[in-house]
This record gives sequence, structure tokens and C-alpha cells, in this order.
Amino acid sequence: MKIGTKVIISDRSKEYQGKYVNEIGVIKRGNCFSEGLGKVGVKLDNYPNYRSGYSVFWFEESVLDIYESEDECVMLNGYKLAGVSFVDGRNQDTIYTYAMYDEELVVGDMVVVKTGHHGLAVAKIVTFDKESLGKVRCDREIICKVDVSAYEERKEKAARVAEIKLEMDAKVKELQSQAIYELLAEKDQTLKTLLDEYRTLLNLRKRGRKIMKNFNLQVKQNKLNFCSEQQHYIESKRL
Repeated sequence: MKIGTKVIISDRSKEYQGKYVNEIGVIKRGNCFSEGLGKVGVKLDNYPNYRSGYSVFWFEESVLDIYESEDECVMLNGYKLAGVSFVDGRNQDTIYTYAMYDEELVVGDMVVVKTGHHGLAVAKIVTFDKESLGKVRCDREIICKVDVSAYEERKEKAARVAEIKLEMDAKVKELQSQAIYELLAEKDQTLKTLLDEYRTLLNLRKRGRKIMKNFNLQVKQNKLNFCSEQQHYIESKRL
């Protein structure tokens, strides 16, 4: 970039802990190797650097974007204001005002947007509240909706596959243990005795749960029958 170029500090900047991201300035000094390889001195509009003889801050060229004047931005009428937040980057909690020409879009939709200074990006529509939104700056607009339904379906399937595999692994481990017990019980009487007792206790426990389940079902059915008889009785009295 040449000296005199007007630039904006992008969110790629790590200099100064990111304090000057989105600030606008002019390149006043060329590459200075004492400040770091490939760095240029930028005089910011809103932050003079009194510690510098040239009142500049030093940034790598790769984090600078050429600034386009708001006066040079021409937009068609007929758009609606929409607040979006970016799904990636350091400013995910910040809401930006964008022009929306597609009236079928709703809050929660993922969209591709034309940013003011960083090209295309993916964002989510979060609000249409005009009172909380400012004016559209530097031809920021929503380009189109991003259909992520197929991706979300694949994610659900992948999660289910992982869940099924865990269940199968647990079942295989259980069956392997049973097979080992049975195989060794054929050769060891003590193990056979213990295995028989284990199965007996386990079956008693299973039968107990089954009895309780049947009992609860019977109680529920008796309540339904009682309510039905009461209803018939009341209707017969009315007649």
C-alpha cells in the first residue's frame, strides 16, 4: 500500500490488543523494519499517537483494508433494515445494520452478507427492530439466505451414529463378559455355582420389576373403569 492510502483496521489485527479494529486512518509511513517486518505507520482519525513523532500506529499491511468513502456507496431503494451478527470472528456479540431486499427472510436465518470492508461473510439475522438499528453504512447488504438444513440433518445423523455405536459397544462388552463366564464356568465348579446364583438373583429382580409394572397398569385400568362407571351412573340419573 502507498503512503496516503486511506485504510480501515480490520478485525484481523492483533496489534494493540485489537483496540483499533474498525478505526479509519491514513498511511503516513512506509515499511519500517525497526517496528516489525512489513509494518506501516497509520495515522488514525480518532486516535493520535502522542508517543510517535509522526503520530502513527504501526500495523502489518495484511490487516489493513482500503477504506471506501460513504459518499461513494450507492444503494437502491426498497430495502428493509435488518440487524445481523457474524457467526465467526471476534465481533460475534455485536449487531450490525444491513440492508435486506428479500422480505421473506426471518429472524434466525443464516445469510451471506456483503460487508463494508471485508468482502463476503456469513451472518445470522437477529432483529428487525428499527429503534435499535442505525442507518446502513457503506453498501452493507444481505445477499441471500444460506440453506443449512442438509448440514443440520447430517449433524443429527452423525450424532445418532455415534450414539448407536456406544450402545452397540456396551452390548458387545456385556455379551463378551457373559460368554467368558459361561466358557470358564464349564471348567470351574466354583465359578459355575456363582454364575448360577447370579442368574437366579438377576431373574428375581427382573420378575419383581415386571410384577410392579403389571400392578401399576392394573391400578390405572381400575381407575379408568371406576370413572367410566361413575359417568354412566350420573347419566342414568339425568334420564
